[in-house]
Amino acid sequence: MDTFVDSAWYFLRYTDPHNETEPFVKDKADSLMPVDMYVGGQEHALLHLLYARFFNHFIHDQKMVSHKEPFKRLLVQGLVKGQSYKVASTGQYLAPHQVDFSDDEPVAKETGEKLIVQWEKMSKSKHNGVNPEELLAKYGTDAVRIAVLKNVPPRQDMLWDEQDLEGDWIPNVWKLVSRFIKLRNELGNTNKQTQDVERQEDEIKIKCNETINMITESYQSRNTTLNLVINNLIGLANRLAKASDHIIKSSTTYERALCSLVIMVAPFAPHVTSEMWKGIAGVSNHAAADFDLEKDVLEQQWPQAIESDLLPLIIKVNNNNIGKIPVPLQHRQNQDTLQDLVMKSAIGREHLNNVQIRKVIYNPSAKFKGSTAALINFVLETNKQKVKKKSSE
Repeated sequence: MDTFVDSAWYFLRYTDPHNETEPFVKDKADSLMPVDMYVGGQEHALLHLLYARFFNHFIHDQKMVSHKEPFKRLLVQGLVKGQSYKVASTGQYLAPHQVDFSDDEPVAKETGEKLIVQWEKMSKSKHNGVNPEELLAKYGTDAVRIAVLKNVPPRQDMLWDEQDLEGDWIPNVWKLVSRFIKLRNELGNTNKQTQDVERQEDEIKIKCNETINMITESYQSRNTTLNLVINNLIGLANRLAKASDHIIKSSTTYERALCSLVIMVAPFAPHVTSEMWKGIAGVSNHAAADFDLEKDVLEQQWPQAIESDLLPLIIKVNNNNIGKIPVPLQHRQNQDTLQDLVMKSAIGREHLNNVQIRKVIYNPSAKFKGSTAALINFVLETNKQKVKKKSSE
């Protein structure tokens, strides 16, 4: 029989693999089925899914299973495409080593003929595939895994570019951990508490809580857009990189945030984060006691949001997001006080000086990256007053 038919019920066999007298027992199949998520490429999902559903509908009619549909969710993943080089006159595909890249437009090395350069599904005949073993040997499994996941959601096609591996952000996290180890092992007075220290800790606390809440919600809802999870981890790493030496030396908040970052990166990069965690655990001065440093990073409890008396206030002008500031939680219901804090902030001075405000819209319970935040929107008198949008972090 056709292989698609043969494989149309393998998932049912998994529920009772050692049964030697019948394909499966109904009670066992009913206890584990239907499958939570079916993941397949475009061609595979179309044909195999058709056979699998037909087969399951049939055995359901025969009272062999209680469920009519075999799969709860369908994820049709996009293709990984590579750049191909085709001779325009003959249609022949060339391998990269047969292409001259010295000029603005690639040409065939032997003839100098112009080429048609395009992104296509990887195949041997088009010479646009990559050897996974070579990539793993050169960059390691962690870097390759993150490069596959971080740029596009799984439903979209991915344009493979090895430069994404060259610019991987994991070395930046490694630098954060190395800097933490160096400064925490230094001796000296670390008990200074200044206004700048408090400001930095407040910003780190809010950024860390936003990241933890967003990623936790994403996992709990089984959201498949792991590229957004990784982008949020990059945002937290960028914020920690701005911390002063004094914050790193003494701050409990910083240590919690760094440990939380490494734990949340671990599912994507378990090998390198295990090394990072050993380094963190080995420092002589620890300020936080939230984690079991005797255990590996993969054995840690999932991070919890850091307790805070601050609330992120998202600031918009004419519905354009221009940034956010931390504000005292106690003022959450006091729009006038928060509006005054915005006007005195650097963001307010840049965007709201010398403009006519027609009205202010305030929402004390807006959703922001999985967390609850306050939102204030300044509607200006005329739409001709242009607002500079805030770039994403």
